[in-house]
Amino acid sequence: MKRNDARRVRRRGPSRAARLRPYWVVLALLLAAGVAAAFFGASWQGFAPKRVDVIGNSVVPRQDVLLAAGVRTDRSMWLQDTHAMAGRIEALPYVADAAVHRVPPSEIVIVIRERVPLAVADNGFSSAIVDRNLRVLAPATQHEKMAHFLLPPGTPLDPGRTLGDPAPQMAADLDVLTAAQVDVASLEVDKYGQLSATLRDGTRVLFGDDADLAAKARLLPTIRAKLAQSPQPVAAIDLRALATPVVVYK
Repeated sequence: MKRNDARRVRRRGPSRAARLRPYWVVLALLLAAGVAAAFFGASWQGFAPKRVDVIGNSVVPRQDVLLAAGVRTDRSMWLQDTHAMAGRIEALPYVADAAVHRVPPSEIVIVIRERVPLAVADNGFSSAIVDRNLRVLAPATQHEKMAHFLLPPGTPLDPGRTLGDPAPQMAADLDVLTAAQVDVASLEVDKYGQLSATLRDGTRVLFGDDADLAAKARLLPTIRAKLAQSPQPVAAIDLRALATPVVVYK
């Protein structure tokens, strides 16, 4: 029995791996040829960008977008990093997000979404427009009609920077006051977190902490309606104690 078993072993053919080895070689050659063909096709000069379109910009100049994108017109668009292009475009202060699309055979389309201004940040020396995320967009002009956030002196207002405290509290408080139809010209938060506002007509309103801000904002129009019947001009309205409002006359 052992002798017959030995004969059987000797009669066995090559292993499965050995039988497949020639096919591996063929597959490897085909793969290498495919990679070479793909690289040759991707690098073909017919894919070099001949047109670049910018969509979605109304404030950001088209030339700024193109400069940030850095599209090369002497190289196939398939060999250019569109994700890196989008990242550079999004670094522009007024750009919220960007996408770069290849359109064969030789067109690139850049789609951007611009940031929406919320207020003017003022540090006592300069002012700048900021969006809802408190990103500094651009220097402000004297004709901006948005609410002003009066920040501590020297607060950096470089375009592209995101503002820290107390700007986030001001943005949240502005939403509450706007919802109550309070026409705010400027907001200020002192070092104790106490909020005050100046209205468009010059009236100063002391809100104190913003725990009951919504209730105070709803009360304000009623007080102002009653004061409108008084001949004496109002300098300030103190709502720090909600139950006992105080009016300060000029």
